[in-house]
Amino acid sequence: MKARVQHLVPLSRQALELLQKLLTISGDGEYVFPSLRDPSRPLHGGALNGALRLLGFESGEVTPHGFRATACTLLNELGWRSEAIARQMAHGVSDSVRRHYNYAQHLPERRLMMQAWADYLDKLRASGSPAEEGSRVTGPGTKTGHSWPELVIPKRSGAAAS
Repeated sequence: MKARVQHLVPLSRQALELLQKLLTISGDGEYVFPSLRDPSRPLHGGALNGALRLLGFESGEVTPHGFRATACTLLNELGWRSEAIARQMAHGVSDSVRRHYNYAQHLPERRLMMQAWADYLDKLRASGSPAEEGSRVTGPGTKTGHSWPELVIPKRSGAAAS
């Protein structure tokens, strides 16, 4: 639920596997991430910021919301339709006419998009390094998925040429 509106979230195979593993930790309670102080309540949002600080990130250097922004940006760059991305992020429709008449969930596309995103993250982890400047990432391209454009991670301005 977001703003008292049901939000369906397609999950990748990898996300479902992680949730199965988490069941052994969190048990059969109401929440996947319960509060440590009161398991009948969800984990407080500030706990994610605290976890990032424990990992050594400075406040403002990395934020939980920044992961959403990164995913949203890369999914757009990779050619996924903005409507499917916005629905996956639980963003509201800004156009008042569409907001009142368009209830499309874009579930088939969102399922493909979330699996592609998880596979992309797996490839990054397997490479042992973050996406390097000049590296290529592919996305779905057109609505039919027949054209797969490449996203070239740009070199930073002022970076030394190699």
